[in-house]
Amino acid sequence: MFRANHSMYHAVSYGTMLHLQATATLEPKDLEEATKHIKYAVKVCLKKRRKGKFADNFAKSTVKARNAFYASYTDEEAHAELCYAESLLQWVFLAVLQDEKLVTLIRSSIKLRECYKCYRTCWKIKKSKDWEGRSTRSSFECGVLMGVGAFNLELGLQLLWEGSKIAHGVRDPLCALIILVYDLYATQMTGDTACHTIGDEVTALADARKLLPAWIEKFPNSAFFTFLRGRLAQITSDFPLEFLIRSDSIFYFRFASHNDTCRPILCRKPDSLIIRLCVDPAPCIEVNYDCIKLFKERRAQLDDDPRRGKPNSARYQENNSLVQDGRVTIEEIANKIESARKLTFSILTENLGLSKLSVSTAKDYFFKSISAQSDFINFHHICYWELMWCHCVQGEWMDAMKYAERLSCESKWSHATYRYLKAAFIIQFLDDEQRASLSDNASNPSTAVPIETDPKDYADGGTLCHHVDELLESVPQMIQRIAGKSLPIEKFAMKKAVRYFEQGNRLTLPGLELMYLWNGFKVISNNTTLLNKFLLIIESKIHSLVASQNKITNFTEDFSVATLLKGVCLRCLKKNFQAKMCFTEVIMNEKSIKLDRYVLPFSEVELCQIAMEEGDLDEAKTHLDKAWTYSKYSLEARLHFRLHSLTAQHKTMKEAKRRISKSMNTTPAGSWHSGLNRYNDGDDNPFDIEFNSRLDSLADPITLELGDDK
Repeated sequence: MFRANHSMYHAVSYGTMLHLQATATLEPKDLEEATKHIKYAVKVCLKKRRKGKFADNFAKSTVKARNAFYASYTDEEAHAELCYAESLLQWVFLAVLQDEKLVTLIRSSIKLRECYKCYRTCWKIKKSKDWEGRSTRSSFECGVLMGVGAFNLELGLQLLWEGSKIAHGVRDPLCALIILVYDLYATQMTGDTACHTIGDEVTALADARKLLPAWIEKFPNSAFFTFLRGRLAQITSDFPLEFLIRSDSIFYFRFASHNDTCRPILCRKPDSLIIRLCVDPAPCIEVNYDCIKLFKERRAQLDDDPRRGKPNSARYQENNSLVQDGRVTIEEIANKIESARKLTFSILTENLGLSKLSVSTAKDYFFKSISAQSDFINFHHICYWELMWCHCVQGEWMDAMKYAERLSCESKWSHATYRYLKAAFIIQFLDDEQRASLSDNASNPSTAVPIETDPKDYADGGTLCHHVDELLESVPQMIQRIAGKSLPIEKFAMKKAVRYFEQGNRLTLPGLELMYLWNGFKVISNNTTLLNKFLLIIESKIHSLVASQNKITNFTEDFSVATLLKGVCLRCLKKNFQAKMCFTEVIMNEKSIKLDRYVLPFSEVELCQIAMEEGDLDEAKTHLDKAWTYSKYSLEARLHFRLHSLTAQHKTMKEAKRRISKSMNTTPAGSWHSGLNRYNDGDDNPFDIEFNSRLDSLADPITLELGDDK
């Protein structure tokens, strides 16, 4: 604390710690304390910043003079500018949390603009100043890349990636954390609702898997990186392994012997074999030593073919001993490649831990993150939040309810949301118990109890129902405003709480509805057991709604919500035709839906995503445009992020399709041979095979008859 009174970095660091604590607790006392110390950090930085002069405007009149001006900054002035920008940004954030007045918002906007200008100045200093190997260079450059990269987050993560690679840059862990949070949260919330194969989600997951292990190794006991490791395991628990590896990834393997039974070992540096991975659905490129040998045989034979002119004698002498006969079939090569592909992915699952991904593994990481530290208690609430969804996606409603209850008791963020979550999980649990009891009665009629029996009539069920009533009664009084705006999820919870009492203490599938809105179905998109379980629950609810539709208030809304959820389950089960029928049925009820209007644009988005999966871009565009026309529905801003992502993805797919169509119309049939010849880089890669277009005239297109060396 004493050093914080004199040192810029100590003042900023101490203020940042208080800022994190204040934003986690939202306690007025913590907010005031953090604001006080951040203001002091700003004063410390102002003392050491370069004072602006009127003559500076003329000093930057030309490009050369401007570069000289920024190059003249001393090390202390440059770091003061950077620390000032960071402190000012934190001050703005705390001011918005503390006060909702319009004047405060205007002042905060002005400070935010000044912060942006400071980062621009730091960027120009970075480009112009000659640091001459000074030790403070890495920390300054890392801070600039982090700040500018965070401001330009929508344009890309390149600057943050550069900042995370700077060793001893002070802020390099923060750059990595921003990238990981963006990849594991932002891209997943704006992407597809039922699969990971659309938009930037695949690239984001691959980037996270590429970045996270290095920081886990560097900080094995870090609560933050351990938590993000659990998040990665959670969202990729049922993810196809082929999509977890980028197409440009390269792994090095060492072989102890050249036998078919040898076990390759994953190496950090190249030793003897490079394995290149591809995400193509028709895998082709993983190779082992035996496959390399086969391709060397083929290359040697092609080089020795008299129809290709004079053979390469050096290469022929090198590979002559490998030639066994004069005939190599394409089928044999394909079989070797396929066996190598299976071997490679088995190695990757063993060495990279891909086979251990599961929701249970994610829970273990979250518990480990909780036990890693006890000073920052509010960080535990984030772990509780993720643990709640881990239980939710597995249909463990009462376990999920326990974490929602803990959050409602300990966390200050959104009591209305936590209470509605708790009530929704209890209602879903009671509905499931009722369905299970009816199913048991149908299978054992001799011991069946009357059909009217309901778990709510029992002592425990009645207590739970009374507790649900109390929770939902308090939701409207818990609504809060941040920066003058209510949270969308709180407004959604309030509308549902009001409807609960208007409909006679009843909600339709509230747990599964929340699970869908938070992209929970994506986590289990390949778990057919859970999907079939949820599908049975939804169909049972639909049947009960239809059977008593004349007695139910807001039947169309409840039926549409259940049908939307049914379509999502069917889509996850790869039954796209049935899923489209469900979404279309929801849209057909548009004129009758008055309350849950959000199901209409969400159904259009689902139809758009199915059309994009099937390659029908025109139909996808039609549904996308229709989704944009809806307004004033629950969680509208949330869906708009997804619509922007889909629009960009549709544009990319359409452009790629146009390029392919153009190349197919203009490229001669035999030009691919010359393309392969141009790609030959002269190394020992067995895939660099020179092709002769005259070989296409052979009678047998599958095999190559090669001449004998005479």
